Amino acid sequence: MESYDVIVVGAGNTALLTALRTHECGAKVLVLEKATKVDRGGNGYFTTGNYRIVQNGIEDCKDLIPDLTEEERNLEITPYTADKFFSDYMRISEGMVDPEMIEMIIGQSTDAIRWMVKKQGLKMELNTGELRRVDGKLRFFGNIPIQAKGAGAGLADALFNKIEAKGIELRYETAATKLMIDDTGKVCGVVARDNNGLHNIKSKAVILACGGFESNPAWRAQYLGKNWDLVKVRGTMC
Repeated sequence: MESYDVIVVGAGNTALLTALRTHECGAKVLVLEKATKVDRGGNGYFTTGNYRIVQNGIEDCKDLIPDLTEEERNLEITPYTADKFFSDYMRISEGMVDPEMIEMIIGQSTDAIRWMVKKQGLKMELNTGELRRVDGKLRFFGNIPIQAKGAGAGLADALFNKIEAKGIELRYETAATKLMIDDTGKVCGVVARDNNGLHNIKSKAVILACGGFESNPAWRAQYLGKNWDLVKVRGTMC
């Protein structure tokens, strides 16, 4: 039976970043993607690639986007504090979040982007959607100044190139259908389906980064409200 240290289920942006990080730590990684190579990328491919992070103004942006123009390097950007970040999470979710998990996400938000830029060579750019020229001077309005270069599609393409360059195995048209459980109750792999049928693949850990909520009409109606089950979902889940 095939065996890996880590199996990552899904090949969206989060899944590929996870694969890169685990590979960086020395793990033998396998990525499973049910879509074809042509349809790869998931819903993240269609996003703007904006990243909400804790930032202290233009100096943080200079660190993460080294190729800013001279005018952009003098922008005034209102700092986005951890307290404001947490408050926005609670407001948007109406308090339906795990506070401990959210605090962890907020606390690591800037370092995560710094790792993407400094360690993985991924490119960020200024969120031009929030730029306005007022009285002849360029100003930034909003709380999210950073976005992936080329938006979601640009990030996805760059990540797939990184996965290939690092020799991380990625199988298209291969869906994880079931988690394998050993006699102690521990997850020990997945049952995967490809064009040749079902296969058992062992691993020390399985990371599910395959979305799912968006493609379930019943869940959308239950948690988002009336008529959300009728929405045409973007991405390869359609």
